[in-house]
Amino acid sequence: MSTDGGLTWKVIFIGHLGPAPVVEIDPMHNRIVYVGVGPGLIERSTDGGDTWDTIPEPPAAGQQGVLLASLAIAPSNDSILYAGYTTGIYKSTDKGTTWHLVDLGPTVISGGGVVLDPKSADTAYAAVEVAGNLNAIFKSTDGGVAWLESDSGMNTEGRTIMSVAINPANPSQVIVGLRSDSVAGPLCFESTNAGDSWISFTDGLPSTGVVNCIVVDTSNNRIYCGFGGDSSGGIYVRSTVTGIKGNGTNLLRFNRAQNYPNPFNPTTKIHYQLPKDARVTIRIYDVLGREVATLVDGEKPAGYHEVSFNGSQLASGVYFYRFTAPGVDVVKKMLLLK
Repeated sequence: MSTDGGLTWKVIFIGHLGPAPVVEIDPMHNRIVYVGVGPGLIERSTDGGDTWDTIPEPPAAGQQGVLLASLAIAPSNDSILYAGYTTGIYKSTDKGTTWHLVDLGPTVISGGGVVLDPKSADTAYAAVEVAGNLNAIFKSTDGGVAWLESDSGMNTEGRTIMSVAINPANPSQVIVGLRSDSVAGPLCFESTNAGDSWISFTDGLPSTGVVNCIVVDTSNNRIYCGFGGDSSGGIYVRSTVTGIKGNGTNLLRFNRAQNYPNPFNPTTKIHYQLPKDARVTIRIYDVLGREVATLVDGEKPAGYHEVSFNGSQLASGVYFYRFTAPGVDVVKKMLLLK
């Protein structure tokens, strides 16, 4: 957990082997936190991470090979939880005390990501695998009783849906990210009519790789897409969440590569890539959050950049570098060993 914007971290929970990619904060009580562990178990803290309890497993979740993919909490009613497992989608109406398997129809093979409408606990979207080794988006508007496939215009052949996000300020806008290891094509799709139809947005984005996460920033009106891949990995940012417009020149990418070497003594290099001219800052901080150096502070042209940091005047220990550009704010850790 970090309380200073990611500059420093402390361990608040150590789970079982194979943790699930789930960390969810109750939207109505910010000291209630759910974490996926085990890899199919869910732990809950009601005191901001000081203590933890295992909540009951959904049916079949404890079987060997069953994985937890997602957990969603209804913003308008935090008693309602949805959990996406490889065996299907489960729902709880009592904060995880009891669960039941949601019936999505005979074509659905397994579950995945789930998101809930922030203004209506009855509206849910689920990413699932269907017959024919295809992925699809299903939608329910009656609390999970009935589901309909809702992905017109989205082509997932040869690809897997990995992430789903909904705009809290405009629930009609839903964004989906895919994975493709070999089949080139759009990896991000957007619906502006609550899933009735979808269009891809591709300008400035890779055509292969994996969209591990999507975050909608309503305060700054941006979409953040976290891509993984040997050459495409990075954080991609779109400066509008009201619709896909323009030619993609408002997308920025920060190369996800860690500074190299790391650990280092006494010099290391930081790399980043800009698709257009932008103002960039790179600053170094110690573990107490004190700034110890400014490496970059000014306008930089589009293209690939490299900057060196020399820690010869500093003591051994953990330091952080903070990279900022329009729509990007990233903090990474590095270790100086003398």
